[in-house]
Amino acid sequence: MHSERHSSAGLPPIGIFVANRWEDVNVTAAAMLAIGIPFVAFANLVLFHFYTRGSFVLDSGLLASLMWHSNAALTQPASLGGGSYFGTHVSLLFLPASALSWCLPFSMAQFFADVVGFSHALLALAVFWLLVEGFGLRRGVGPWIAALAALGFAFSGLAIAIARYPHFETLMAAFFLLFAVAQVLGHPRLAVAFFVLGLATREDAGFHYVAILGLLVTLNVACGVPLRRQRTELTFALAALFYAIAVMAVQRLAFPETSAFARVYLGDPPLAHLSAG
Repeated sequence: MHSERHSSAGLPPIGIFVANRWEDVNVTAAAMLAIGIPFVAFANLVLFHFYTRGSFVLDSGLLASLMWHSNAALTQPASLGGGSYFGTHVSLLFLPASALSWCLPFSMAQFFADVVGFSHALLALAVFWLLVEGFGLRRGVGPWIAALAALGFAFSGLAIAIARYPHFETLMAAFFLLFAVAQVLGHPRLAVAFFVLGLATREDAGFHYVAILGLLVTLNVACGVPLRRQRTELTFALAALFYAIAVMAVQRLAFPETSAFARVYLGDPPLAHLSAG
């Protein structure tokens, strides 16, 4: 009898178990709403772009073709001159995306629409995750408040403007936000994974990441936080900068006829697109 009472005392009361399960169900339902609505809405917007309005060959048609049933060199359609897309952008994420497209019963436009919808859903996921786990909005109406905030962020004016000319670069922002949230919430392995995925989105993602992290470090120093306490931020910033420079250098060697840095940032001739004003 004594051992039975001891065993029973070690079990959580049924009320606490039910409450915890209900809390998990509540959070899951709110998360599905926060993630699902942007995914469906933006995927359908891309389908409208392709099937109703008529899409652009450059860039949505090109990007859709590269993500769907492509080869390892990401060879562009013959109508666009052929050649490897890596000469334009080193988007390593296209390789697993293209491999996945062979396993799914989707057309080219449908697969690209899902990728775009997924990228916007990740924006909502980052905000929802931060509010629920970082700010404790797990109980009662908390998850639903977090879901509404996440939806507001995912449907911001900038997000909608980007989606009207569908691209994949939203993943750069989404993965950086997920990296930041994972780092803040104490999930270093997830943070590294999201950071790597963000860098793999495009060769110059590292420039964007080092700009944000550099600003964060600078603001922390201005607030009295010494650099030795910001080793993590500095490590990620330097890794991002090194990746961008290294990949662009390799890209320049492999495709000497073009320069992504000159095309996107510097101009050709350098700074000729800027006036004194």
